[in-house]
Amino acid sequence: MILVGGIRGDTSNGDTWIFDLKTNLWEVGKSSGEIPLAMDDHTLALVDKQIVVFGGFGSEGLRVNSVHSA
Repeated sequence: MILVGGIRGDTSNGDTWIFDLKTNLWEVGKSSGEIPLAMDDHTLALVDKQIVVFGGFGSEGLRVNSVHSA
């Protein structure tokens, strides 16, 4: 399971976490390339083995209308 972004306190973050369903362990995901802005309330989907992140709210509380894939 992969989690990207979210809210820490009152601030959006850009963290990526990976949860291994077999071992029940979390690890911080490693990122490269263009990393999306810290955001929350976005949509994330897995499409043909590719993660796609769309929209949400940026760290300044403004609506983000961008698409990122990895």
